[in-house]
Amino acid sequence: MRRRLEASSANLEAVKEQYSQTLVTLTADLARSYIEYRSFQNQLRITHANLLTQKTTQDLTEKLFEVGAGTRYDVVRARAQTEATRSQIPGLEGDMIAALRQLEVLTGQQPGTLAFEPDKSGSVPMAPGRAILVSPAATIRHRPDLHIAERRLAAATAPQGAAIAELFPRLSLSTFLGLRNTELEELFKSAAFSYNTSASLLQPLLNFGRIRAGIDLADARQQEAYLIFEKTVLVALQETETAMTYYLNEEVRRQALARSVSDLREAVRLSQLRFKVGTISFLDVLDAQRALYVAEINLARSEAKVSTDLIAVYKALGGGADVAVPQAETALEGP
Repeated sequence: MRRRLEASSANLEAVKEQYSQTLVTLTADLARSYIEYRSFQNQLRITHANLLTQKTTQDLTEKLFEVGAGTRYDVVRARAQTEATRSQIPGLEGDMIAALRQLEVLTGQQPGTLAFEPDKSGSVPMAPGRAILVSPAATIRHRPDLHIAERRLAAATAPQGAAIAELFPRLSLSTFLGLRNTELEELFKSAAFSYNTSASLLQPLLNFGRIRAGIDLADARQQEAYLIFEKTVLVALQETETAMTYYLNEEVRRQALARSVSDLREAVRLSQLRFKVGTISFLDVLDAQRALYVAEINLARSEAKVSTDLIAVYKALGGGADVAVPQAETALEGP
């Protein structure tokens, strides 16, 4: 009777964890759609700003050509660059509307219900990454699917249910990367970081044998529950390591792109000054403007990818530690 009660209790807890797993997935999809919307909004802002600059440049080339100080080739090139930038706007507007409609579906609202004012800062929402990355081995225990598999195993093997916490040692990001605390502080401030792909993020030397020892392998039900549990743990580790790899590498890329944009803005300013004194051709100015636009768009996309990659990390770790669902929904209140 006691074993039957323990098994029923474990099954009930597993059902509750399935609900938690659904919430984690929904929250991740909601956050990802919101970031995509903000990213397209930011890319539109950049495109409109560059279009204005390029149109000013085009007007200048046309005036220079009219007074005989410029060439028709300069005019045609400037006009082509302006129109190429203008052609990006309809696609970005369509992508932004599609992301907004996806948000409405995820929040159970009718099309056209949600509306957000443009974010003048041009920033993409970012979740705090350092805290969750410092102790991924501890945080991964929040994954609902691990709890479900463990509770199913506990139900099948009652009362000798396996304790999932015993499988995960106290590992941290600094342990994984071999960093000191001071270096960990600098990880997200500098791109001087090389990800060691030969290492394993959560290589906990899982002692499945300790769990297997308490299972009657002759019992098909227990054996099946154990194999599901073992596979769930290994998949969780693989998903976490993959998500962490993408996030860390994209953060390094974002930092490099940010420096590139800063340098290209200065290059555009200098090219305009040098053109005024006649040391370079107008095509050099156009090339500098085009390179800046491409870099700014790439940076905006990278910023969004850093955020969505971090969402993937949170999802792989089970939604993070003590994350309340209402907090995840506040992003929809607008800027």
